[in-house]
Amino acid sequence: MLRITVAGTTYPDFDDAKMPVAEGIALEKVTGLTPPKLWDGVERFSPAAILALVWLARRRGGEPELRYSQLAFDLSEFDLAEVDSDGRVMRRDPETKVVTHLDGVPVEASEEPDPTRAEEATSSGG
Repeated sequence: MLRITVAGTTYPDFDDAKMPVAEGIALEKVTGLTPPKLWDGVERFSPAAILALVWLARRRGGEPELRYSQLAFDLSEFDLAEVDSDGRVMRRDPETKVVTHLDGVPVEASEEPDPTRAEEATSSGG
């Protein structure tokens, strides 16, 4: 989940793990960005990707009629934080990809079995 703040206004947390097909089509049609290009651009702090992300977040957050062309803000007014399901801000080490909360406490890995590992175990168990 992403917490997006622009000019002091924080929008409802944005589930970055989901993108309905209609939203993906609108994203591409209006901005020219495909979902992978959006996420790559956000990671690189591309102004076009940041603007597109804010547009999507605001539309999901209750402004479905918001037009992309209506958005304007200074990039210095933009803040993005990754949050867990409890709303705690997390940070991801860019090199190791290790995820911790801001206080340094590691984010617990999901206790659900990894289906790819289960397949490996059954396929190599002979």
